[in-house]
Amino acid sequence: EEQSIEITARREELLSTFKSIANGVVTFDLNKNVKLMNSAAEDLLEWGSHELEGQNFDKYVKFYEESDMSVIESVMDEVLQQHKREYISDPVVYISKYQKRFVFELIVSPIMDENDGIIGGILVIKDVTLDREVEKEMNKLKKLESVGRLAGGIAHDFNNLLSGILGGVNLSLHLISPQDKAFKHLKIAEKACKRATDLTQKLLTFSKGGAPIKVASNIDEIITDSAEFVLHGSNVKLDLSIADNLWSADVDRGQISQVVQNLVINAVQAMDGQGDISINCVNRVIEYNELALVEPAKYIELTISDNGNGIDKKKLEHIFDPYFTTKKEGNGLGLAVTYSIIKKHGGHVYVTSTVGVGTSFTILLPSNGIIESTSNEKEVVEEYKIVDIDNSKNTEYHILVMDDEELIREMSRDMLALLNYKFSGSKNSEELFDILAKESISVVILDLTIPGGKGGKEVIGDLKEQYPHVKAIVSSGYASDPIMAQYEDYGFDGVVKKPYSLDELSMELNKVLH
Repeated sequence: EEQSIEITARREELLSTFKSIANGVVTFDLNKNVKLMNSAAEDLLEWGSHELEGQNFDKYVKFYEESDMSVIESVMDEVLQQHKREYISDPVVYISKYQKRFVFELIVSPIMDENDGIIGGILVIKDVTLDREVEKEMNKLKKLESVGRLAGGIAHDFNNLLSGILGGVNLSLHLISPQDKAFKHLKIAEKACKRATDLTQKLLTFSKGGAPIKVASNIDEIITDSAEFVLHGSNVKLDLSIADNLWSADVDRGQISQVVQNLVINAVQAMDGQGDISINCVNRVIEYNELALVEPAKYIELTISDNGNGIDKKKLEHIFDPYFTTKKEGNGLGLAVTYSIIKKHGGHVYVTSTVGVGTSFTILLPSNGIIESTSNEKEVVEEYKIVDIDNSKNTEYHILVMDDEELIREMSRDMLALLNYKFSGSKNSEELFDILAKESISVVILDLTIPGGKGGKEVIGDLKEQYPHVKAIVSSGYASDPIMAQYEDYGFDGVVKKPYSLDELSMELNKVLH
């Protein structure tokens, strides 16, 4: 009797241990009928032990290959029929009866009798769904970083070439009469150069130069202005719903505007230029473990939906890949840029789509939780008006341009000559200070990036210390660089973004010198 009590106590102890194991555990006989399931297995498979015990496991539970979603006939046969001592699967996909998608790793081991005969098996289920999501997200980020390094280098060099091309075209336009036959063709070339400049800025968004310059902003204004700008004059109906008392967020207004425009343009193209787009924006508090990879915090949730043709699941997996596109026309950068911008803001972007129904993009932006004033007053942006400037007095000023590209130095020389300025050029900081020691310089235009040498950021301190009377203008193709946006905080007196036109250069020099 004591032995029986001890066996019963031991059995209950083992059952208690079995049920408390964190991984899912299922035991089965030689016919694959379920004998026991622990609580974790019930949660993962979404079947209760009372439903599966005594039933054939394969009848209720199907696992799929992760690569092509083909059915795996039975993970148990490796042990039961081929007598393997242990079978460890590659990650498999499980679709529950409630259509939830899980990724599992499976381990099957035999249950032996005292004569080493197999009388059944034990299946251990480890849920790696979150691990796979993290892995996919990290691979996506690594891919973007890799493309970013490549794109940043190419775009920087390409921007320098564009500076020479656009500068030459711009100079030619100033040197010939509008009635000249070549004038029209030069204007077309100038327009093409400016479109190429927009493309390089998209490429630079991937790179370090695309880091956001954040300020507390009213997201509702950015959304409304951006969406209405894109849809102006179109046949698309906009249903805009923005919550009252929407929180503000610290964002780069230009970049978030670009995100909204990218998604709206994408929606318009998905509907062939006609249909309905709905934009919904609300405050959202994410609780712990509510969404994979999302930290608990306050967010602004923006959803942009269309009723287009939708995107099939296979293409949806690559929707944020650089240069991937489902459209005949397009460079495949819009959504990759969107993803990159949101990630650099510490946010998240998701996409859901049903073929024949439509597509929805959801963005979560970290919020500071502050409710800003909802004043309808629009931000006043000062624009330079191109006016005729008296260049006759410019001969008294000497401009020194530091740039590693000879093409840009030559283009700057010709521009400055047309504006009646005296010109000197240097390819690096050593030449710059040699010229400063010999010549009376009025203004230096400093390239922000000099490969293998000191750029504008490194030079400005010594320049202002040794030659405080000399004005300094920073120049770069990295429009989003904090130095370009807040140049005065770094000691500069002005800024010109590459590629710049003759008028832009003239206006900035005039502003700095007067």
